[in-house]
Amino acid sequence: RARPLIRRGMLAWAGGGGGPDGFIALAEHPEWGHGHTVWGEVVAEDMIVVDTLMARPIRTEDWGSIMASVFVTPLPFRLRALRPAARNGEAGTPPAG
Repeated sequence: RARPLIRRGMLAWAGGGGGPDGFIALAEHPEWGHGHTVWGEVVAEDMIVVDTLMARPIRTEDWGSIMASVFVTPLPFRLRALRPAARNGEAGTPPAG
């Protein structure tokens, strides 16, 4: 299901649309219903990284339909796709090319 109830660690589009703004849920949010398109999930053991990032200074901004928490100082990052692990418990590998 593309619009499940939001759980901690889910990556979704803000406002339920097609971006460009997204978020990582820091908690369960059943009160949001099925209003956000989920496109990924942080694996449980990596949520410590998210929690560490959220310890950075943030400010709250009104984005119209949502109140957003944003970093005071932007933090650049890149995402990359991983190939599925060959066996359970192994890390994936970057795609060739």
